[in-house]
Amino acid sequence: TTSTTVLENFVLAEDVAHVVCEWMHVGTGRLLHADPAAAWTVAGLAAATGVSRATLAKRFSDRVGEPPLTYLTGWRMTLAADLLLAEPGATLAGIARRVGYADPFGFSAAFTRVRGVTPSAFRRGERQGGRHGDRMGTPDGVSG
Repeated sequence: TTSTTVLENFVLAEDVAHVVCEWMHVGTGRLLHADPAAAWTVAGLAAATGVSRATLAKRFSDRVGEPPLTYLTGWRMTLAADLLLAEPGATLAGIARRVGYADPFGFSAAFTRVRGVTPSAFRRGERQGGRHGDRMGTPDGVSG
């Protein structure tokens, strides 16, 4: 599987955001896509959208197919995959920070869990697609 481009990811992200916006006043999907590196919590997303945590979690899972923070992890890894390929000189620590991880070790563990290959191996061209692949397939609920 090859990584989609940032533009293709944006189009896919907008499709998901529109689905989410259909049932949320502010649009949880737009919040996650507007600032994926933010320290999002279900409570913070619920407060921003004016619903309870339980309502947010249930509606998001029902509509998107996975919990909000699981979705966020997959989205962050999609962005990271694009950065790994587009910026070969960027450090893992720098990419980790840009997608919401303070620690490159935590980022590497999450990337490996989601993509099925380490960030360094992915950058070298070893692609396994992982559980979220390029976010084009049906997500399977990877924990965030």
